[in-house]
Amino acid sequence: MSGSLNKKDTIREALTLARHSTQISAEKATAMLYALADKFLNDADLEEIREVIKMTKLGQMLLEEGIEKGIKKGIAQGESLGIELSKRLLADNRINDLRRAVEDKAYWDELIKEYGIK
Repeated sequence: MSGSLNKKDTIREALTLARHSTQISAEKATAMLYALADKFLNDADLEEIREVIKMTKLGQMLLEEGIEKGIKKGIAQGESLGIELSKRLLADNRINDLRRAVEDKAYWDELIKEYGIK
């Protein structure tokens, strides 16, 4: 390294070096570098570092894990909405509306709004 690099550039350079290694120590170093970036960089610089991390093996693993958690959360919320809407439609004896809502997403959304379910 020639000259004096600022914190962001130093972290970015270290991440770039770690990115090319598949050793577990490189993944640990990446995690530590992100922790340092999170502690010492402003939001704009941290976002730039996140982009570099996304290209690492660790970044890909975290992205996949986040997607998986998001899908599970979305499914759970959808199930919860479905149960609540079903209960209310049954309580109001709106069987035909329940049948239609199962087949028609736009009608489902309309009923969710009608009942104020969140």
